[in-house]
Amino acid sequence: VLDDVGLIAAVRRLASDLADRHGFDVRVILDGLGDDARLDTEVETVVYRVVQEALTNVARHAAANRAQVAFTVAGGVLFADVVHDGTGFDATAELVGRSLGLTGMAERAGLVDGRVEITSEPGHGTTVHLEVPVA
Repeated sequence: VLDDVGLIAAVRRLASDLADRHGFDVRVILDGLGDDARLDTEVETVVYRVVQEALTNVARHAAANRAQVAFTVAGGVLFADVVHDGTGFDATAELVGRSLGLTGMAERAGLVDGRVEITSEPGHGTTVHLEVPVA
């Protein structure tokens, strides 16, 4: 799908599918790039997989009403933030426990010199923040 339609269209399709199947609203917001923007193939794959894992976690664990995927490009860096209003979790304990999904996101980001930061606390939702150089 990424090769055919690109990152943004693929994420929009994923968001729509998850929203339909799991009953929460997902918005995709763009700042500094358009719907038809294309990035390096490896970068698109990493970004898509991190966003996919984050949204899948929302569907499986968060009991969220709303989620948002925001893409921003500035200063040669792509920022992708997946934010939801669900249950949240103790990010410190979970990251120490080395959740495979959360660890996988960080490992994927590292493949393209990116990084992932996860912020959450019980009862207050979660933010997955990804930064990837694109210039």
